Amino acid sequence: MVYGSVENVASMEIFIAWLLAPISGADTHTISYEHQWHARFMTLSWGVIIPLGILIARYFKITRGQNWPLQLDNKFWWKTHLVLQIGGSVLSLWALSYVMDWGFGNERLAVSLHEVIGWSLVLLSLSQMIGGAFRGTKGEIPPNGLVLETTYSRPGDHYEMTRRRCLFEYLHKMGGYLALALACSNILIGLGISDAPRWMWLTIVGYWALLMAVSCILQRQGRCVDTYQAIYGPGPALPGNQRRPIGWGIRRYEANEWPPDRHHRP
Repeated sequence: MVYGSVENVASMEIFIAWLLAPISGADTHTISYEHQWHARFMTLSWGVIIPLGILIARYFKITRGQNWPLQLDNKFWWKTHLVLQIGGSVLSLWALSYVMDWGFGNERLAVSLHEVIGWSLVLLSLSQMIGGAFRGTKGEIPPNGLVLETTYSRPGDHYEMTRRRCLFEYLHKMGGYLALALACSNILIGLGISDAPRWMWLTIVGYWALLMAVSCILQRQGRCVDTYQAIYGPGPALPGNQRRPIGWGIRRYEANEWPPDRHHRP
C-alpha cells in the first residue's frame, strides 16, 4: 500500500514537471520581465476577456427568465459586452506599453508576424471603439414590440435600420470576428516565441474549447437572437423586421415561439 502511494506521488511529480517544462522540451524557461507582463496581459485581454464579451453579446440578448416580447431591450448583454471589450482593449494597450521600447532580440519570421498581427489588432480594437461611437441613434421602442404606431418623435438610426446603422453592424461584426481569429493565432505564436510551459498552452486552449462548446450549445438552442427583435420586438411592420438580419446564424421569432426550448427547435 505504501509502495503504491509512493509510486502515485512520483507519477504526480513527473506530470507536474512535464506541465512546467517549456513546450520545446528544454530544461529551463526564461524570458524578460517586460515579455512576461506583455504576454500575461495580452493573453488575459485577447484570449480571455474579449472572447467572453463576444459570446455574451451573441447569445444573451434575451436572457433566461425574461418575458420576451413583453419585456424588451434587456441591457445585460450590451453593458457586459461594453465593459469587457473596452476593458480588454485598454488592458491590451497597457500590455503593449511593456514592449514599446524593447525588442525580441532577433528578427525571426515568427517574431515579425507576431508584431504585424499585434499592431493590426491594436488598429482593429481602436476602429471598433470609434465605430461604436458613430453607430447612430437608437430610436423608440414600440409598446410590447407588437404594434407599430403611426409616428414616433425619435425614430433613430437603429429603429429605422438606416444605411449608417447597417454599415456599422456589418463592419462591427466582421471586424470583431476577424480580430478574434487574429488574436487567437497571435497568442499561440507568442507562446511559441517565448517557448511557454505546457500548462499555459493547455489552459488557454482548454478555455477556448470551453467557450466553443458553450457557443455550439447555445447556437443549437436558438439563443442567437436578432438584436433588432431583442430590442424592438417581433412586430412584422417594424422597419428592421422587414429586412434580413445582419450576420450569420441569427434567429428571428414570433411572439409565441419564445423561448425556443419549449418548441425543441434545433
